[in-house]
Amino acid sequence: MADVVISGSDFAGQGTSSTGSEVSATVDGVTFTCDKAYSDDAHNTLRCYKNGVITITAPEKIGKLVFQFYSTYTGDLDTEVAVNANEWTYTLTSQARIEQVTVVFGDAPVPVVTLDTVSVAEAVEIGMALDDNAKTTKDYVVAGYVVKAYDPKEDGSQTWFMADEAGAFGEFEAYFCTPDEAVAENDFVYVKGKIQKYVKEGKDPQIEISNGTATHGAPQGIENIVLTEDAQKVIVDGVVYIVRDGKMFNLTGAQVR
Repeated sequence: MADVVISGSDFAGQGTSSTGSEVSATVDGVTFTCDKAYSDDAHNTLRCYKNGVITITAPEKIGKLVFQFYSTYTGDLDTEVAVNANEWTYTLTSQARIEQVTVVFGDAPVPVVTLDTVSVAEAVEIGMALDDNAKTTKDYVVAGYVVKAYDPKEDGSQTWFMADEAGAFGEFEAYFCTPDEAVAENDFVYVKGKIQKYVKEGKDPQIEISNGTATHGAPQGIENIVLTEDAQKVIVDGVVYIVRDGKMFNLTGAQVR
């Protein structure tokens, strides 16, 4: 079966913009449904809200889904998702704005996802090397201390600034990211998403992850932990710890020794 493309325009006129409602579109026998969404007709995108459930069904086995998003509003969806079934269901933990999804049939290899964890300083270095308003093609996990936090929004998203040391200047921004629980000053958190160099006319560049996710503990899938010069990684009984200035910390940032 040939690939099927479902675009944001296929949902034109559907849903409610305030809270979202169920929308659905069928193209060549493939049906895409989201129970908490609305069609942003001005941008030809489907805006799916946090906690919205996306379901895609097809008459044949779906190998993979290839998403295209509006700007950086990817939510927690990957660009490519292996399915290998006739139906795929996913519950969003943050908002996603979908321009289109390509449904590819057959068998698809299940990708092995590894995430590089970088310090705030390293994230800023990566971001500054980008073109203005560009973002990385891969996800990173930025680990650091919260030095300034704004109140959470009704949808659970929150904005805060981060640094490698508690109380330092927050040179990295987590913009409208969704944490596992509300963050506060001095929390040590891990923010996952694509690093972006946001440039507003007349302003200095802001390096950020927008619409990403965050945890107070290290997320699953981390292969490479990148440390600052004054710290080292040690493994004790199969558990990873960070040693800095003679003190030992676990991956949530809590001192254990």
